[in-house]
Amino acid sequence: MVKVRATEMLVLLIGLGVVVACGTDQRKPPYDAIAPAAAGESYVVTAATSAGQPRPLVPGSQIQISLSANSITLSAGCNTMAGRYELAGSRLVVQGLSSTEIGCTKPLMAQDAWVTGLFAHPVQYVRGKDAAIISGGVVLALAPRPAAEPDSPLSGTTWVLDTLIEGAASSSVPRDVAGSLVIAGGSARISDGCNTGTASVAVTGDLLRFSDVVLTVRPCPSATSPAVGAVRAVLDGTVEFVISGRSLRITHGQQGLEYQAAATG
Repeated sequence: MVKVRATEMLVLLIGLGVVVACGTDQRKPPYDAIAPAAAGESYVVTAATSAGQPRPLVPGSQIQISLSANSITLSAGCNTMAGRYELAGSRLVVQGLSSTEIGCTKPLMAQDAWVTGLFAHPVQYVRGKDAAIISGGVVLALAPRPAAEPDSPLSGTTWVLDTLIEGAASSSVPRDVAGSLVIAGGSARISDGCNTGTASVAVTGDLLRFSDVVLTVRPCPSATSPAVGAVRAVLDGTVEFVISGRSLRITHGQQGLEYQAAATG
């Protein structure tokens, strides 16, 4: 039997400790652990690179990414994609992503598909000064949306009807159905894409109260029927609204309307 003195054992244990310490990766992880997203985290993409090379976006388009306490919304210039997400550290996993079905130009449709595909697998979500989404070799540089794109004002903006909401489902309004809403001076001008009219409207915090709604009643093409019914159902009584950049969402119970601010100039 080989006898080992206490001093030799201590040296041996210290040596082993050094080996274990050296064998453990003490480097700082690439991204700090972050808390779950709070409501209202909204970004615009200021630059996109793929394998270190710039990836230009479709001219005139913008990619937006918004996270609430339990859902994520994406837009890339055409449709709106929404789903659930899970966040562990900086690892972001998107699930159940669905999309509206607006028909856009081929470049915009391709950009929609590209952005959706980035979230088909877990991505890295980096907060802070250098906020970014990293998916494989693609990096989307992010800037807080309120700073990059201030909210359009509720009053005086011509809001163009874009999406009908029923519970968790949403459907795009056909492009030839030109519904709109203009609120100014305590009144509203309403078009459902077929009929037009007016209403009185009061704004209190994030609530609108529509009263004295008067709309024409004329026969409408079948394509406008969903919009006609939705506008009449939603823009009545007290409703909730939220503005995010150029988007206005109005909800009345399980039904809702989403509008986009009309281009100016």
